[in-house]
Formats: sequence, structure tokens, C-alpha cells
Amino acid sequence: MPTTEERRGSGGGGPALWPLHAERGARPRLIRARIAGIWGGSDAFADGRLEACRRVLSSAQADLDFRVIEGAGHWVPYEAAHQINAAFFELLGG
Repeated sequence: MPTTEERRGSGGGGPALWPLHAERGARPRLIRARIAGIWGGSDAFADGRLEACRRVLSSAQADLDFRVIEGAGHWVPYEAAHQINAAFFELLGG
């Protein structure tokens, strides 16, 4: 069974943050499900590193669906509810 650190990748901060640690060598290791990425274009936590996030997630899944919702920040579901609901509907095959 994998340890907590193995589940997190090598960057700490939990699975949701590992794309932001791409520069430090964090890589997805245990992803077996289909993944997608949705970020707010003004997410202060991504701090201009959305392309790095896309690159790291794409290393786990070549045909990754990665979306950036312009005008939204870190709280995309709250700040852009209509856009994210539409994206979820598309991603889930609706």
C-alpha cells in the first residue's frame, strides 16, 4: 500500500497541489483514472504557472482536457458557476 507521501507525489500539500510543484520534480505516479484540469485564469495560487500545471498533468494523460476559465480566480465554482457547470457537464458526457 502506498504511503501518504507516495500518494501526494513529492511536493507535499496534497494531490491537488502537486501540479504547482512541477519545477521541483513532483510527478503524478498513482493516477489510474481519467483526469481533467480546470483552473481559473486569475488563480493567485497558480501564479502564472498554468502551463506547468498542464504539462505535469499531461505527463499522466496525453489527451488531457485542460481548461482555463478566464476571469475566475482560485474559487472557480463560486466565481464562474455557469462556466464550470457547463464544463463538468461536457466532461461527464452530458
